[in-house]
Parts: sequence; C-alpha cells; structure tokens
Amino acid sequence: MTTEDTEDTEKTFDFARKISSLCSVLSAISALFLLSVLLLLSVLSVSSVVNPSRSSTPPETTPLMPDLSSITFLVFDVDGVLTDGSIQLDDRGTETKSFSVRDGFAIRAAMRHGLKIGILTGRSSQCVALRMEELGVTHLMQGSRNKAIGIETLCQQAGVDLSSTCFIGDDIPDMPAMLLCGYRICPADAAPEVRAIADHITHATGGK
Repeated sequence: MTTEDTEDTEKTFDFARKISSLCSVLSAISALFLLSVLLLLSVLSVSSVVNPSRSSTPPETTPLMPDLSSITFLVFDVDGVLTDGSIQLDDRGTETKSFSVRDGFAIRAAMRHGLKIGILTGRSSQCVALRMEELGVTHLMQGSRNKAIGIETLCQQAGVDLSSTCFIGDDIPDMPAMLLCGYRICPADAAPEVRAIADHITHATGGK
C-alpha cells in the first residue's frame, strides 16, 4: 500500500469515526436520531476503500449517506425535543420539566467526542439553566423570540459556521433556525411543516 493509499484510508477511518460518534450520540438522545442504516452505510464506505474489490461501483459514483463529517455543532430546542412538550407549573408558578437521563449521557458523550452542544429555546426557565449547567452546556439561549437571529448568535459564540450546525426542532418557531443550518432533524411528532423541511425524521417522539 502506498503512502497516498495509507493517507486516504486514514482519512476515511477518521470520517467514519466522526460519523459513528455523531450517529451514536444522536441515537442515544431519547432514542431519537439517525437511522442505524446510516452508520452501516458509512462502515460499508470504509470497507470499499480498504478493500476496493468488495465494491463493484467506482468510489466516485458510490451512493453514500449525507456528508455529516462537517457537522460540529448540535443545537437543540427544548420543549418537544428534549422533553415531550409538557410543562408543569406548581402553585407558585414555578415551571418544571422532565428530562431524559439518556439525553444527559448522550450530550456528555458528544462533548467528549469534540462536538459542541447548544440550546435555543423560546421559553425561559431556571430548570433548563440548571440542567444545562449540570451537563456542562455553555451555549445556551433562552427566551428567543426570533430563532433565526438566535441560531446566528449561538454560532458566532461557538465559532462555528451555520453550514456546520445541525438544528433539532419540532415546531413552527424552530423553522427559521432550521432553514439556516446545514442539517435539520425533527422528532416523529413534530409539526407537519417542520417534518416537511427536515433532513431526517426520527422514529421516536420528542423526549422519548
């Protein structure tokens, strides 16, 4: 194997590791994201490079999964994505939400693998701030009334291009931000308008 072949193989494995990490993280978050077949396709892509004889199609024409290697920033809405959309208010008007422990595991795993995590939500609540502080998420914007401006601000803060950002939303207010991002995901019970623009619709509903 030539040096050039070795470099190509290493690059392919690096791409596969990034995709594997992203798919693992997204699939762990409330069992929401990215079909396992996408990961399978990335593995098959690596096999074709390492052992070209196993592929009958030239590499340049082999159909591959969407190129997610450039995605480095995952931005989530909260209500309906990290939760099931329910809001609880006690007698004092204090708002509480239920978060999945798997979300926390997946978010920490994403950050360990070098992905940046952001939160962009239209509501404001102390419980969200506390949960994100617990998880180490620093790119947090609550009370956003214009999510197009919000996502641009978050990307500037994170030093990431919009094209390298994946937004996960579920309702109409999320659409302006989703349309600006490089990749768009929504849960199965998202608004029909959101489902229509999503690059990927998960099998699970929000917060599940």
